[in-house]
Amino acid sequence: MDRAEAISHVKGIDGIVSTVPYYSTVNQGQIYTFYNEIANQSKWPVYLYDLAVVTKAATLPETVQKLWKNKNIHGIKSGNLVTLRKLYRAEDRPDYFNMMYSNIDEFDVAYKYGIDKNLDGMFSCTPASAKRMYSALAAGDYETAGKELDGILALRDLFLTTPCLMNAYGHAMNLLGCEGCFARDYEPEVSDDDKARVTEAMKALGEI
Repeated sequence: MDRAEAISHVKGIDGIVSTVPYYSTVNQGQIYTFYNEIANQSKWPVYLYDLAVVTKAATLPETVQKLWKNKNIHGIKSGNLVTLRKLYRAEDRPDYFNMMYSNIDEFDVAYKYGIDKNLDGMFSCTPASAKRMYSALAAGDYETAGKELDGILALRDLFLTTPCLMNAYGHAMNLLGCEGCFARDYEPEVSDDDKARVTEAMKALGEI
């Protein structure tokens, strides 16, 4: 809530997102209390972020169903397709509750199950590819959608070959006209050669 207060002067915020605490592992009751209290205090809609690989505690479907009774909780981001499928089929799911799949590698598969929203940082640096992918998915052209997704994943994998994924990503964002540094200050810079490789990949994808 301190972080939310720190950005209270910013206009155009659609919502805030949070993982559960992860220094100390939490149980489902504590997860409920944590998110519910944030939603009660926040002036913006709250989105849950189920990131068990980091937090060591998954937010289970039954906990989400309790939480969405709070009308200020508007969605969940999760890479657990089983969780999202259960929530998708739940008869009591509010109309305003959004489900966003965070496992970009399998998004075209998730789309077939009706999970048609994805939230991943890679889409922010590949807007043209993402637009083509979503258009192909909407048209039922999974072959084209798969090729577009493969291109996005190839760029992600290129970032991973550099000393710092986030600085490589930052270079891609800079190429799109989004200024600034997107990495933490203790992370290494990427070389001019790595920047050149990212530039060529962005050109090949039609992003620049």
